[in-house]
Amino acid sequence: ERRDLTFAPRTDLMEHENDLVFYSELPGLTKEDIKVELRENSLHIMGERRRPEKAEDETFHYQERDFGKFHRSFKLPYKIKDDGMTASFHDGILQVRLVQDKPPAAVTKPIAIQ
Repeated sequence: ERRDLTFAPRTDLMEHENDLVFYSELPGLTKEDIKVELRENSLHIMGERRRPEKAEDETFHYQERDFGKFHRSFKLPYKIKDDGMTASFHDGILQVRLVQDKPPAAVTKPIAIQ
């Protein structure tokens, strides 16, 4: 499956309070071209950028844009809440926001010495 992957979208990860926020550059795609999954404490971003149709009388002098399938996976530093996941896509930027499922804060209880 991975042999036909042709590029890896540039992605930033930032932490903000209890959220992990991913930003992936995906210009030229629609939200229908992208799939986002959370699996085994890893975020997976997959999709495909299709090559535009070229007329027979057209010749490329430069072709620097990447086309084809992609799959990025990121191991998460925290467990994520099941109901704390959102994704949006605007102006070629995919934003995925994951809410950390932090364990309850440790409580210190004094123990009386008898």
